[in-house]
Amino acid sequence: MINWIAANKANLIIGIILLGIVAAIVVNLVKKLRRGGSTCAYCADADCCAHKEGRAETSN
Repeated sequence: MINWIAANKANLIIGIILLGIVAAIVVNLVKKLRRGGSTCAYCADADCCAHKEGRAETSN
């Protein structure tokens, strides 16, 4: 097991860094949504989105 970890040390470090970046992005998006912000800027259909035009259905 220790030999495997030693042989794959670089891959493990890169994987941990990428996991941290993805986690930070998800946390940031969740915070924006809780504050009432929108994530439409990241959407490919942001120009014709129902949210932007006020036609979106709400779950409330």
